[in-house]
Amino acid sequence: LDAKVAGGTATFRVTPSMSSTESDSGIVDSGNSGIEILYAGSLGVDGLNVQVGTARQTQEDDSITNTDDRVLNKIGASYNFGKVSVGAERQNYDSGAATNSDTVQDRMAVVFAVNDQIRIGARYTKVDQDGKTADEKMKTLEIGYNLGGLGIELAVGQMDNVGGVAAQGDVDVIQLRTRQAF
Repeated sequence: LDAKVAGGTATFRVTPSMSSTESDSGIVDSGNSGIEILYAGSLGVDGLNVQVGTARQTQEDDSITNTDDRVLNKIGASYNFGKVSVGAERQNYDSGAATNSDTVQDRMAVVFAVNDQIRIGARYTKVDQDGKTADEKMKTLEIGYNLGGLGIELAVGQMDNVGGVAAQGDVDVIQLRTRQAF
């Protein structure tokens, strides 16, 4: 179900069965169900983009004591100031496991459009996962060039505490990507 609300779209989805399989004896239903509620839009403010949502997958059997429902909560916003855009997002995911099941991911970015062809950006991501000795962090600088239907992006970054392990060492990343639009 989608509804136009406050300069955006509110979405409500229900999945009565998320794990049905077919066999020779018929369809087997695991009983897991899902629900998702999401808003994406501008709240009526030019240049603003907001996303807020939650998704839940219920477990099949409440008598199982070592698992719980899987839950993802997300909130994010970006704003465009002409040539400059800024944004931030937080995702919190609980895998449903009895221990070490929460992961919180924070992202922040700023992008400057030099002109119609060139943009420069900086991004920061931090991942905090239960049971890990340290937060994983990534800092990235990017430059992109638009050739019309083809875009080229170069990103240079550094990751600290890879995999959530303290003193794992720093990893330097260089990525060259192309994007094609039709």
